[in-house]
Amino acid sequence: MNGTSGALALEANLDLAAARPLREALIARRGAAHEIDASEVRRLGAPCLQVLVAATQDWDDAGIPVRITARSAEFDEALRLMGARGLVAKRGCAVSMRILTVDDSRTMRDMLRLALVEAGFDVVQAIDGLDGLAVLEREGADVIITDINMPNLDGFGFIERVREGRDASRHADPGAHHRKRW
Repeated sequence: MNGTSGALALEANLDLAAARPLREALIARRGAAHEIDASEVRRLGAPCLQVLVAATQDWDDAGIPVRITARSAEFDEALRLMGARGLVAKRGCAVSMRILTVDDSRTMRDMLRLALVEAGFDVVQAIDGLDGLAVLEREGADVIITDINMPNLDGFGFIERVREGRDASRHADPGAHHRKRW
């Protein structure tokens, strides 16, 4: 776990051996609002989940906000499989939903980002449908907001390609659609 200020960057493998260092890193930050960066997490075991839930309960009881804003697909999948996504959110740790906005208008992208970030969402953006496919593959998303009239690949083509990608991954690997966030 990195440092005692700024976002707490979680390790890639949060197994039993990582539970104690995670607990110590969270104790070092006790009493201060902060963000948790789970973008590198590839494995989340139950002991580390228990540490996260207990720590966020402490902060919640004290009225101190804690947010998990950067999340890997594996982190989200582990929360889902353990039935903990809602539990973590209920315990005061906001697991913000990632929204992909796809629009060729910078003004519209900026307005969407401003409104969505203020509402507590994690936002990733793309400038057209082709860029949207690349961002979606690289970053993942829980929700997509897309414009229709765009250069390179319009909104209808983008939606069609996203749906094709989901269908193809289901046929090639039946469990793949559970691992992808879109």
